Amino acid sequence: MTNSRNWRIFSVITVLLLMTVVAATAIQTRPVLAAAGIWDLQTVDTREVRGTSIAIDVNGYPHISYYDGTDPVNCKLKYARWTGSAWAIEIVDSPLGACYNAGTSIVLDSGNLPHIAYSDYAGATVKYAGWTGSAWDIKSLGANGHNPSLALDSHGIPRISFTGAAGNLEYARWSPSPGIWLIETVDSSGGYTSLALDSNDVPRIGYSMGGGSAVYIKYATRAYGGTWSTGIVDTYYAGAGYSSLSLKLDSGNQPHLAYSDPEHKTLKYVWLVDDVWQRETVDTAPVRYNSTSLALDSSNRPHISYTDVGALSLHYAVRTESAWVKETVDPGEFLDSSIALDNGGNPQISYASSGATSLHYARFFPTPTITAVSPATGLCGQDLTVTLTGSDFVGVMSVSFGAGILVNSFIIDSPTQIRASISIMQSSAPGYRDVSVTTPGGTATKPGGFSVVQQNQSIGAGSHSSSPVSPIASAPPVSLPSIFVQNASLSSKTVTSGTPVTVTADIINRSTVNGNKKVTLYVNGQVETTQGAVVNSGASSTLTFNVSRSEPGDYSVYVDGVPAGSFTVEMVTGNDSMLIFGIVMLAMAFAAGMVMLWRRQRAD
Repeated sequence: MTNSRNWRIFSVITVLLLMTVVAATAIQTRPVLAAAGIWDLQTVDTREVRGTSIAIDVNGYPHISYYDGTDPVNCKLKYARWTGSAWAIEIVDSPLGACYNAGTSIVLDSGNLPHIAYSDYAGATVKYAGWTGSAWDIKSLGANGHNPSLALDSHGIPRISFTGAAGNLEYARWSPSPGIWLIETVDSSGGYTSLALDSNDVPRIGYSMGGGSAVYIKYATRAYGGTWSTGIVDTYYAGAGYSSLSLKLDSGNQPHLAYSDPEHKTLKYVWLVDDVWQRETVDTAPVRYNSTSLALDSSNRPHISYTDVGALSLHYAVRTESAWVKETVDPGEFLDSSIALDNGGNPQISYASSGATSLHYARFFPTPTITAVSPATGLCGQDLTVTLTGSDFVGVMSVSFGAGILVNSFIIDSPTQIRASISIMQSSAPGYRDVSVTTPGGTATKPGGFSVVQQNQSIGAGSHSSSPVSPIASAPPVSLPSIFVQNASLSSKTVTSGTPVTVTADIINRSTVNGNKKVTLYVNGQVETTQGAVVNSGASSTLTFNVSRSEPGDYSVYVDGVPAGSFTVEMVTGNDSMLIFGIVMLAMAFAAGMVMLWRRQRAD
């Protein structure tokens, strides 16, 4: 009886411990947040639009191909591009007959010239149009079909996959000599197709295929000898309809596919590892069958655009290291989405209204950041070229160095670097200025990022040289302009609330006499404290400051004009507090159980 009673007590204690651990673990889970920024939404064309496809040039400007179906039996192939200030739209080919549920495919060559694959329903053929720089070079494949997908090989030669008139999956490649299209049948059935070429120009095709009571998502690759190898990726009920899909190859030539599952109304993503398809469900909300598009960034992360079945809203999903992050881009009624990434890995999407009444374009502008300014100091009356380093310098609208500093011009070298030409007014007050960069995604500010000094002051590290200053021959110690902060550093980059960070600054005296200097510590551009330093001629001295903050956030630290870096204050969050509470409760429950067990044993 005693053993049975003890066992029951031990069981209760164990259950309490497990419940506490599970609760603490659940509380600790944090949601994944999307990147900070804003979607810029534009209407490009107010005609009836179908079959959009987008490509991005080296300047980050979009190029879009699509059908204008205003005349439903005589569609036009159109091409829209962003010039940097406006949309330029032109007709490429017309008339093309009825183009319901038709698709186009656009790519840019190494010279940013557009190439488009499309269907001419009036002429019963798939066509290719390439811009030569002065005119469109249009070639007919001589084979009827739809859903073309275009890729250019390493020589700029076009290759196209499409579904033929008989429903077969076809693959065409242009042969400049003798100037004909060479067409091969890849599989006996095809629906939506998506073509990609690997680094050796070997074609890979993702496609949907009907067969009996099932529809298959399939993948095909062509061997060097010309033999096609095909395999099934996924299967679903044929009555649900065909699936839209999109194929991309990563930096290792491995295929990635995104597609809608019409039977289960879900969005799926698969990729090949060691000849085994890895699978994930991206979204369980009903997904429309003809609106899925995939892009891979430089880190091989997938980005997907798609629309839902109910509201037909445009959605965007990106895979982080731990989860899919999803958001609604445009809550209207849309279809035919196509996604591409700019040089910074930021998505741009073309899409059409569900009633085919207009062409739309969405571009994501992330919130920029500034991490460094060089030089960080300038003289009154001086002209400088200053380099700003940071991230997401996309669509930069303005650059500011604060009062008394004129920004003459700026050049965006890359999404991570800006060169600004500035003039510091002679009347500018000495002191620190905030440096800011404004884009459509927001404004980045580096507090105290640039300082102005008078002509008779020395300029700290990282700046252009100033006029030489003669040392003052006087009895030591004296205040000398040739005593300055050489470098500064922080003891910690991340601390908890109230924990001090030690700031270390090396002071150097380059004069021929001993001297002193008042050194000022700045935190986020505000004066924190000052200290005096006495430094012998030709020697150096070290100063230390202690700074702490209770509020969570990022804090930039400067010693005079020299950056020491920044530190982040992390408070114990509510989630962390609950975890600690759970652990304490676990320990108390265990102790209480042990006491109960001990008392039972004594009573027996």
